[in-house]
Amino acid sequence: MKQNELSYYGCVFKPNVVKTITTDSWLTEIKTGKEYGSVIQQARTAGKGCDEYDNIKKGKLPCITWNFLFDSYKKDENIIKSTGFIYFDIDDSNFNPEILDKSKIYSFFKSLSNAGISIIVKTTSVTYANFTNTYRCIANEIGISSFVDPYTVKPGQFTVLTHDPDIYINKDSFVFNANDYPIEDTKEKVSSTCNTTKKREENSVYVVNDTFSKPTKFKIRLTDAPDHLKTDSEFEVFDKKINVTQIFFPKPKSLNTGNRNSVLSTIFSNMLILNTEIPESNAYRWLWGINNAFCKIPLSEKEIVSIFKSNWKHRDSYTASLNKERKIVFKADSKLSKTEKLVIVGREMGKQKRKDRTSSIIKGIEDHYIDEKITAQSIARNLNAGIATIKRYWPEVRGYVKEMNQIGQIMFIEKLYQEQNNIVVYDELALNEIELKIYQDWANSYFISNVYS
Repeated sequence: MKQNELSYYGCVFKPNVVKTITTDSWLTEIKTGKEYGSVIQQARTAGKGCDEYDNIKKGKLPCITWNFLFDSYKKDENIIKSTGFIYFDIDDSNFNPEILDKSKIYSFFKSLSNAGISIIVKTTSVTYANFTNTYRCIANEIGISSFVDPYTVKPGQFTVLTHDPDIYINKDSFVFNANDYPIEDTKEKVSSTCNTTKKREENSVYVVNDTFSKPTKFKIRLTDAPDHLKTDSEFEVFDKKINVTQIFFPKPKSLNTGNRNSVLSTIFSNMLILNTEIPESNAYRWLWGINNAFCKIPLSEKEIVSIFKSNWKHRDSYTASLNKERKIVFKADSKLSKTEKLVIVGREMGKQKRKDRTSSIIKGIEDHYIDEKITAQSIARNLNAGIATIKRYWPEVRGYVKEMNQIGQIMFIEKLYQEQNNIVVYDELALNEIELKIYQDWANSYFISNVYS
């Protein structure tokens, strides 16, 4: 595999490696927009956050992984080697790229949304093990730590194709060596009874899974939903929604000065409920990560220590807060990718929606029963619904409609027979054999010639 090649994927929804491409060809397409410029403009016209934008971003545009090359499928286990680059995503419209020391930047360009900036630097000696530490140190060195989107700090972070005719490219840029950034020893323990902690760097980048500092490994869980699974299958769909405890995160850098303490305390207390065995040092680092990731202006160390101490002290007395309803639950160690999970959720919720809609149609038929043949048109009219909607669910209600029509036929013929023959028909058992035979022959004859022909 040649130097300066990137793993190329058809779209975000399909994380299979299609091929490898050169950085030159990828950057050239960003600059010219020759193949996908019109599609990108369509997404930008629709605007970030709407369905059309998301569908284009995730399903119609190719993407690459700047940080590592992958074998066949994008997952950490399939990493081949570093590409020689590291990618930084800045999703902040207030960021001014003019603050950058361009001698250290290989390239920067506008993101798909046209509001953020993608920054690429050259690297050497980067491995999976030292990636996050190298990422943090370079971010500090080039002065972008407080702007980096914490959710994109991943070895396999996708980068969707964008278009920027003013793209900056410097092929002779500085090369950052990962060996210049030894991983720090972070074994210090934070006591709930002490008043001081190790001072943190003001502009350090922290993420919620604490991948930038590596104390004793502890996998933090964010929900107890998997505890409700009754089987060992990848997921389970429940007949009725179940109540679970789950941590809710705000948007990155969205917490303002008025509610930072209360929101962080709630998030942290729920984490302690869900992770009763978490070591004290891990818990403290995690809280620091939450503070830096979600507060526009992070709380001071004194305030973080206060939140930590008050919650850590009372953690054993906390009871689970059932704050989330779940219909579909995946097992904790599921091997399914996020995209695969989304597909399953969409499919299962579609089934439920179809089931609910079918039930409402059947109930509507019962509530609006009239003396006429039941058809898709009559259902649509009586339910004030579109005929296309009724036909979409017709396979599910066809059998019920047939049964109701048969009942309707009998009721209609009985009523007609009674009117025309001036008799009262109570039920078949009230008729003797001769009367029953006469009634049936008449009904069959009338039905064939006059009713629903």
